[in-house]
Amino acid sequence: MLDNSIKEFTEELASQAPTPGGGCAAAVSGSMAAALMSMVCRLTIKSSKYSDYHSVVQKILAQSEEDRNKLLEISSRDVEAYNSVVASFKMPKENDEEKKARQKAIQEAFKYAAQVPLEGAELCSKLLVTINDYQDKINQVALTDWKVARESATAGLLGTIYNVEINLDSIKDEDFVQKVGEKVRALKEKHGITQD
Repeated sequence: MLDNSIKEFTEELASQAPTPGGGCAAAVSGSMAAALMSMVCRLTIKSSKYSDYHSVVQKILAQSEEDRNKLLEISSRDVEAYNSVVASFKMPKENDEEKKARQKAIQEAFKYAAQVPLEGAELCSKLLVTINDYQDKINQVALTDWKVARESATAGLLGTIYNVEINLDSIKDEDFVQKVGEKVRALKEKHGITQD
């Protein structure tokens, strides 16, 4: 999937196939936010007007590039996670042993399907903090791009959170659900998210 053009990706997204879906799209939104941050950082470093901030912006650039690639990887893993859930439900269940193995595989698949978007949510959260903290230190010619990065990161954060929560509903491990749920609630509180 990562080798697809934007046109190919959006055509797949628009098809009736279940993947790529919302979780993948959310991670891609986060990756686009990081890409825009990188662009603005490069424009800032290029301008002598912002020389006082070049050092810190260089660090932001290094981090945004790392996060851009991580979020793209997460978008691909989200597809794999969904496919794992589907595959686990197709496992044989002719006897008690097979039923037990199938149920275990289903639960492990749902856990992975919750963990992947949680990683994406945490990265998008980090991007948002940086965007908000450094808006006055970047090249103001590209302020609109910085603001679009904020909206893309917000979409990424919300989308990945939705995908964590929908998978938690199918997980029977109460400790796992509680721990992940607490992380999601902390992210929501941090960014003032009130939507369900």
